Amino acid sequence: MTVRRWQLVQPQPELAQQVSSAVNVSPLVAQLLLNRQIRSHSQALSFLSPPPHAPTPLDLPELPVALAIIQHALTQQLPILVYGDYDVDGMTSTAIMVDCLRKLGGKVTYYLPNRFTDGYGLTHAIIDTIHTHQIGLLITLDCGVTNVSEIQAIKTQTQAQVLVFDHHTLPATLPPADAMVNPKQLPPEHPMARLCTAGLVYHVVSAFIATYHHPIDPHQYLDLAALGTVADVVPLIGENRRLVYHGLPVIASRQRLGLRALLTVSEFTKPTVSTRDIGFVIAPRLNAAGRLASAMMGVQLLLSTQESDAMAVAQTLHRMNEDRQAIGVSMLKDAITQAQSQVDDHKVIVVHGINWHAGVIGITASRLVEQFARPVVMVTESDGVCRGSARTTGSVDIYSLLATCQHRMDKFGGHREAAGFSLAADQLSAFREELHAAALSRITDHELAPILRIDAAISPADLTLSFADELAQLAPFGQGNPAPVWYCNELKPVDFKRVGSGDHLKVTFVDAHGHLAIDAIGFGLGKKLPHCYQSSVEVAFTLERNEWRGNVLPQLQLLDIR
Repeated sequence: MTVRRWQLVQPQPELAQQVSSAVNVSPLVAQLLLNRQIRSHSQALSFLSPPPHAPTPLDLPELPVALAIIQHALTQQLPILVYGDYDVDGMTSTAIMVDCLRKLGGKVTYYLPNRFTDGYGLTHAIIDTIHTHQIGLLITLDCGVTNVSEIQAIKTQTQAQVLVFDHHTLPATLPPADAMVNPKQLPPEHPMARLCTAGLVYHVVSAFIATYHHPIDPHQYLDLAALGTVADVVPLIGENRRLVYHGLPVIASRQRLGLRALLTVSEFTKPTVSTRDIGFVIAPRLNAAGRLASAMMGVQLLLSTQESDAMAVAQTLHRMNEDRQAIGVSMLKDAITQAQSQVDDHKVIVVHGINWHAGVIGITASRLVEQFARPVVMVTESDGVCRGSARTTGSVDIYSLLATCQHRMDKFGGHREAAGFSLAADQLSAFREELHAAALSRITDHELAPILRIDAAISPADLTLSFADELAQLAPFGQGNPAPVWYCNELKPVDFKRVGSGDHLKVTFVDAHGHLAIDAIGFGLGKKLPHCYQSSVEVAFTLERNEWRGNVLPQLQLLDIR
């Protein structure tokens, strides 16, 4: 059973009391704001009630140049090709850009690469497309920042101008695009520095409309910006939080035909949409297109203007997601067998399969990380080419670790938590040996342990429905702004059992006086049942509203118990 590192944030009671008085929240919520590095009165007010508008982001380097190039293409009626990535961030950013430029009279086509035949990012094959369709402007979205040779070839062999809008890590050598706009060019503390491409493109079109006084409303794309932001798991802080805070109600309003159809086929009837709903309902079905077939279907759905067309595509995506789940189960069984033989000897697990589905290896790698508490590299081989997807755990930087073997790779990209690459099959054995050696020398056992960050200790008396409602002010929750995690050692289990085929744990706690009974559910904590027989336990949990048959009660979602 994986042992997690509990890290309790150092409390600041005096400062929390000052924040509490200044913005009229409880001291516990004030401590949560401090934990999220919110220290000023203005920061707190902006976090609790994000403003409906953001300033035009003209401080993004090269943005004015990029806007002028787009305006020139529209004015001269140059054919424009928008080239996006095959994930939800790529789909949503492509949909925003294409729809906006078409409404402004642009001659716009779009293409999202096929994961299996094209791979990630631009390929040299795009040159033929540019010639065939006489493309005057190529816009890459959520890719391009590493495509040095491809963009060099485009600039040498065609007359097309190239704009790169990407949020991925900037490499040492940048491609020779006519303009590159990347939020990572901003200082790390800038509110827009963590934008994904959908959020970036939302601001690009907003700035374009404002600069050239075009008569359309950019707020119509707020739902797509929020969807891409949540699906790409970027931190929900700064401008990302504002976009999602205001975008979730737009998604829930079901104004966009494609999203309405997708929610309908998913039998999703809730009047509100949360970040969790995006992560478990909307994003997997959109991603299924890019994982199993073509991400073009995802953009087609998001651009749908006919309800019958939207429903047809949504139903196809729903079936694809079911197929993706079935494929994942089969691959996971094989991968677990390989991982079990490595976990005792290596600090990173490398599993390899012939013709494993390339669109599912990333998800499966995440499952292995959860089970084995090791960084996992999952590699599929087909026709002499290996494609890999990596996920990490604890405080291990998987991008930096893989970078030690970059000389073996043909393509490589990613960030601290996840990365992808391709290499020739005859390089796999050497790659595996080098990676194992690098992990052994660079990773400590302490770094491997999954971290459970705890916001504050809490008294049983505070576990009320009214406090759960107050915590909702901090939503939307997600990467960078997780649901608050609490610690308590004053709760005693009085009724407990395994549920859900024994995988989960259901507990009723009381306080030290035998009062204040509260229910708890611990998903995946079934093996922790023996702890409930002890006279004293420590628990880490989130506090939620539980609505059941018309009754609303506070409930704990257990994250760990010891």
